[in-house]
Order: sequence, then C-alpha cells, then structure tokens
Amino acid sequence: MSFSKSVRFAMCLALVLSWAGTFAGTAQKKGDDKRSGLVTPLVPPTPFSEVRRDSLLNGLQLVTYETAAERVKCELVVRSGSMFDLEGRTGLASLTQAALLAVNPRLKEEIESLKGDITWGLNWDATWYRLEVPPGALETALEILARQVVVENVRNDALKRAQTDHLERLVAARAQLTPAARADEAFFAALYREHPYGRTVEGDEKTVRTVVQGDVYDFERRFYLA
Repeated sequence: MSFSKSVRFAMCLALVLSWAGTFAGTAQKKGDDKRSGLVTPLVPPTPFSEVRRDSLLNGLQLVTYETAAERVKCELVVRSGSMFDLEGRTGLASLTQAALLAVNPRLKEEIESLKGDITWGLNWDATWYRLEVPPGALETALEILARQVVVENVRNDALKRAQTDHLERLVAARAQLTPAARADEAFFAALYREHPYGRTVEGDEKTVRTVVQGDVYDFERRFYLA
C-alpha cells in the first residue's frame, strides 16, 4: 500500500504536534514545580536579571538596579549634545548647560552638605548630570537638581555670567593648545567638514559670542523640557 505525499506530510505533522504537546505538558509540569517550591530555572540568572525598566507618562525612561550599598548613584541624561548646536552657534549645548547651572553657583556646596557629590558635562551626543548621595538624601538632591535644569525661562543675567566665564575658558584653553592638539583640530575639520563632529564641543570665541538668550531658551525647551 502506497501513500501520497500529502498523506505522508499529514502523518509527519501529526507526529510533530504530538511531540509539541508532550513538550508543553513537560513545561507545564515545570511551572507546577515552581508553585510547589521546586524551581528549575530555564534561563540562568545574570548580574542584570534584577534591572527594572519603566517609563513615565511624559516618555522619560527609568532604568533602576537595586543593590545593598551605602550610597545611591543617579544619572540624568539629556539625549542631546553639541551635535544639535545651531549653524554658527557652536557651543550652544555647552553654554545652555552652563547658563542653567549659573543660576545657583552653590549647587555643588548644597549637594555636598547632603554628604553627596555631583558632576556634569556633555559630549556630541548627550548632556549628563551625575549624583551620588546617601539613600535618605536622594529625594532632596533630585529636587535641588530639578530646580536647575527644568525651568520655564532662562535668566538673562545667568546667561551673561555663563557666557563670560565660557569665553574666558576658551581663551585660556586656546593659549595652551599644543601643536598636536592644533593638528587634531585641523584633521577633524578637514575630515568632517560641515558635520558637527568637525567642530569642538565648547565652540569658539566667535560662535559663543553670537549666542543670545532666545537660542538658549529654545534649546532648553526643545531638549530638556521635552
């Protein structure tokens, strides 16, 4: 007696489904063992198995990892750096951060009074603020930082102070550039041309002087508040 190809296929499919049903029953049994206290993990745990991810209603992503430590580390990352500087306004991202921080020159002292530490900075792709405080001081430290970086308006007096300090640092840094550093600047400018990677994160004297309050205001609303 001979069977057609379709009949052979149907028989093979029945065998596969039968095997799948047996496997599902075994998996269900493992689940029952878990409820009874006999746990057989299918995937071995890793150091990052307890990492938790969540999102607030405004889209802010939270990634937390709980450990037994005497201090809490927290990093606020704004996903925009000097890559988003306006044309002819190189250094805008850096100056925006400086203007927001200039509102409260005692920020580091206030965090240190909570027995904590804070640092900040930026690169082409991101602007960041890093906190490290005792667990009981985290909420207060976050409130202090929030008052600095989430504002409805950028104070013009703070911008002027930040702009003056920024220009002074640029002049001092330019005077100390080594021949190798100057060669690097020329190389990146030739390689990337008009692309932001061809410019420095801090900008130069000419572009920083052209930044006005409206530029910083728009940058803060577009990236920080968003």
